[in-house]
Amino acid sequence: MNPTSDIKELDARSANQARADEAAAAGDWHDFETEELLSEEGALEILEHCRLLNKEKGMDQGMVLGGVRGQPFRWKDKVFRILRCEYVGGEALVEATPLDAEFVAEVKRRVERDRFHTLTYYQGFGFICFPEDYAKYQD
Repeated sequence: MNPTSDIKELDARSANQARADEAAAAGDWHDFETEELLSEEGALEILEHCRLLNKEKGMDQGMVLGGVRGQPFRWKDKVFRILRCEYVGGEALVEATPLDAEFVAEVKRRVERDRFHTLTYYQGFGFICFPEDYAKYQD
């Protein structure tokens, strides 16, 4: 007879931790603090972009990751595409879809503020974002 087989496994969790684990396992997030970093539609758009990139033949990663245009741009809880981003005649010209005046103004501000009039962004897996947002999208 094995003496350890008679000992019940002890649960080191508190009652609150056990209830929280059970709720999470059941998909009940009602009592949890959550922060939506991306809408479901935005996530699907990024996944579709990655799927299309994987279908491309004859393109290496350097070519695919080379530009801001065409890549999903994550900002706040939305996904944008920057259609135009250039500095001409002392002014930043920015067009994005979907239309969002706040996002366009932010991109313009950054391009105009930059000494070389470029847009600094973080290259994620299948998307880009502003550098300060990098930490939000690591997991």
